[in-house]
Amino acid sequence: MLLPQLVVLSALLTLVSSLPWSNLLERQEASSSALNDIPTINLVYNCTVAGHFALTFDDGPYLWEKTVGDAFTAGNQLTTFFLNGNNYGCIYDSADVVKELYDANHTMASHGWGHLNMGLLDADAINSELERLEVAFTRILGVVPRFFRPPFGSYSTLLLEILAQRGYTHVYLWDTDSQDADGATASVQTQLFDANCATYPLSHLALQHSPVEQTITTVLPYALAELRKTRYTVSTVEDCLGLRKEDAYRVVGTPGTRDATWTCA
Repeated sequence: MLLPQLVVLSALLTLVSSLPWSNLLERQEASSSALNDIPTINLVYNCTVAGHFALTFDDGPYLWEKTVGDAFTAGNQLTTFFLNGNNYGCIYDSADVVKELYDANHTMASHGWGHLNMGLLDADAINSELERLEVAFTRILGVVPRFFRPPFGSYSTLLLEILAQRGYTHVYLWDTDSQDADGATASVQTQLFDANCATYPLSHLALQHSPVEQTITTVLPYALAELRKTRYTVSTVEDCLGLRKEDAYRVVGTPGTRDATWTCA
């Protein structure tokens, strides 16, 4: 007597299993599993080690990187350069200085090839911006950077995913903007350092730009002197997170020899 009902029920189950949403849960579980496979990357807005102050310099290399390096060396201190490939100048034209700073233990990190707004780019353009600078780092230093700072502080989920897939571990933003790229006077910048120094031992991660002459000739000497007075430890971006120098790079070989390929053309 129940056989016709069982036949109807079986037919209904067959119909349901053919509907588009019938395997929704399976797709959600598969999607969740895939998300777990995506490499993670750390967004950094500030240092985490108390009493550390990381001064960082974007947009080079240009004219004053060696001056910056010498200022830190004089105080037995280190800094971080977020370099472009072809912004104010071509990185290959400054290869000797970049290598000298690297050998002096300053940290060399990526700021993209041409200082584009990478938060607005598609995957092909993002990969091109990253790869061209990675090639330059490989030729000049024999390493690929693991640290990145997005131009304009602009980033997207796509950019973060691609960075992680390419082996980057940290994206550095900042808690203190010197505003030098926006035309802030030396006086405004030194007042900002005064305010920050008054917060010791709170840590800070400061954004500056090495192609801005007054930043290098006026503000930097003042900042280093004031930080010394307040007992801040002036550090690289990895030190101020408690990381090691080797965490900043993926070693891929030895530096190359300059040839006709070392060009931004």
